[in-house]
Amino acid sequence: MCKFDVNLSGSIRFIVYSYFPNMSNTNNPSQSQRSKRFRQTQKDRLKYLNHLEPHFIEELSKNICRLRRDDARAFLVHHYATRDVCALQENMSRKHTRLTESQSSRIACCQLMDTQKDSSLHKEVEDVSRKLKGFSFNDAGDNIELLETVRRAVHLMTLGFDVSPLFPEIIKASNTKNIVQKRLCYLYLARCSAMQPETGLLTVNTFRKDCHDTNPLIRGLALRTMSSMRIPSIQDYTLPMIQNGMQDPISYVRKCAVMALGKIYDKDVDHISPESPFIVRLYEMIRDSDHQVVSNVLSVLDLLLSKKGGITVNRAILVYLCNRRKDFDEWGTITLLHTISRYKPKSTKEVYEIMSALDDHLDEQSPPVVAAAGKLFLRLSEGEDNLQTQVVARLRIPFMSILKRTEDPFSALKHIQLLVKRQPNLYEREYRQFFCKEGESVHEKKLRIEILRDIASSFNIQDIVCDITEYARDPNSHDVITQVSIESLASIALRLPQHKEMILKNLILLLHTNPTIMAGKIVIAMRDMIMAYPVIKEDIIELIPKCVPLVSTTEQICSMIWIIGEISDKKRVLSLGRLSPAYMIENFILKYDDHLQPVKLALLDASIKVFCSGASEMFPLFKILMTKASKDADVIVVDRCRFLYKLLQSVPPERLGEVTKRTESREEKKNVNYSITEKFNKNTSMYSDISAGVPS
Repeated sequence: MCKFDVNLSGSIRFIVYSYFPNMSNTNNPSQSQRSKRFRQTQKDRLKYLNHLEPHFIEELSKNICRLRRDDARAFLVHHYATRDVCALQENMSRKHTRLTESQSSRIACCQLMDTQKDSSLHKEVEDVSRKLKGFSFNDAGDNIELLETVRRAVHLMTLGFDVSPLFPEIIKASNTKNIVQKRLCYLYLARCSAMQPETGLLTVNTFRKDCHDTNPLIRGLALRTMSSMRIPSIQDYTLPMIQNGMQDPISYVRKCAVMALGKIYDKDVDHISPESPFIVRLYEMIRDSDHQVVSNVLSVLDLLLSKKGGITVNRAILVYLCNRRKDFDEWGTITLLHTISRYKPKSTKEVYEIMSALDDHLDEQSPPVVAAAGKLFLRLSEGEDNLQTQVVARLRIPFMSILKRTEDPFSALKHIQLLVKRQPNLYEREYRQFFCKEGESVHEKKLRIEILRDIASSFNIQDIVCDITEYARDPNSHDVITQVSIESLASIALRLPQHKEMILKNLILLLHTNPTIMAGKIVIAMRDMIMAYPVIKEDIIELIPKCVPLVSTTEQICSMIWIIGEISDKKRVLSLGRLSPAYMIENFILKYDDHLQPVKLALLDASIKVFCSGASEMFPLFKILMTKASKDADVIVVDRCRFLYKLLQSVPPERLGEVTKRTESREEKKNVNYSITEKFNKNTSMYSDISAGVPS
């Protein structure tokens, strides 16, 4: 009778051949088929709707927003209140005058369906409440119908409906031996307790009873749920149960009790002191026989004492943790290494002992463990440059191994980038590992290009520059990749001046490849290069006029204006005729009122350079600029204008050329932060996709 056809876009089209031919929709319908469909009246369609089976009506209701306008209206008219739908469509048309009739009809259909869906769900909440009140809750553990009713209540809660009126009945239903029903009830109580804090106190007796249950799963579940209930008045009842749970003979209950303590004081760490009985007990539990309990204890101690600098690790704790490190799982090892990093060695010998004991963690297969061990080693070597140099060299092989085998290399690249900034020469022979790969994200490609920029040297400069140039030339490349590629080429030229001619040729090649996209970005790069090497102005003078109309952003315009001012002292510009610096800067001056403050300041600085170079055609333009700048609303622009005016008054005409003469070049300064531990710590948290689960 009917079938579903899924097209390439993934939407479902209903094709009814025998009972609803008006809704037939082929990929390429003929003209006669379309004419027949349009000639068919609404009355004929209603006749076919009468023969549709109920299950098809239900499926059609769910997908009515995807139907054609006339089909949707016919369906609604037949199965729903016609007046309501028409009124809704009329209101929609008045509110959204730009909507077509088809769009307004579909929106009306969707709103009507959502309204009816909400109404049916509210009725279901009332039905669940009525059923729960009908149970006696005697011997509730064997009542399958009660279990299904509780499951329906939790399902409605997950849909976002207000099920708080069911709170008293759910409390009664939680008094059961059925572990599944108890878990569902506790999930509801933890979620809805904040809505009814007074009624939530009724759960105290149930929790007390469950905390003394013979089943350790129920004892742990009670502690977890009670600590998750955000009711301040229940905290006084929770702490004694947690204290008993921390002494439970079953490790699972002890683990839940420790985490429950962390939940309670998570937002109130200021009210717990290091001398608190709970803190003392937690320090004692570091020597617990179960490794999961120990890892939870270390995490909770670090959380509760975060305002006091975190957990205090002495020599005894350090030795104990180092001896037990083989017992911990992946997450536990990360917590253990983080805790050991709190220890402050008293001598260099002790530092070497700790590193020797934990060195094997750098060779593990788990990226988070390697990152945590690297963070620990960097923290231990802080303040000793020679030792930290050795540590950075030791971390090269583990992280390069992670980079080669991981499917998501972003975190490994972030760590390697910090290590490269510390010792770039260690990675210069492995530069091919950082070439961009097909299918990588923009962020990963950006990181790879930045690393290539930092490790570029005379050994690999040819391959790296060619590779980065290709990234910028790629027509499918993202704008961010193009930008960072051009910036990287300029940065390499500043750091390796002996190769600046080769890099300049590549930039010029990029400019000729796609001037519309490349011009603005290359102008910024050329500005930086001219600041460092003024001699290259001779090579780019003829390119500047082509780039003037192609700059768009504020930084690009400022860079172009600065370059125009710099080349104004060159005699070769006279051969450009109408494209001399005075004429190139004219358009910017005439549009003075449209520019922002940085552009106005750049105009003042560049204009005085062109004016002092002796260009006669600059005099009227300079006069216009100074007049507008002196009346500008920005105080900084007015001050700059007055300063330049007084400068011109105080300098003899024959010495005007010396006012803007450059005396020295600005070399790029290396700004390497040799204390990379803090940044390394932040990157370590990026490793989250690992096989082991987070302990509760």
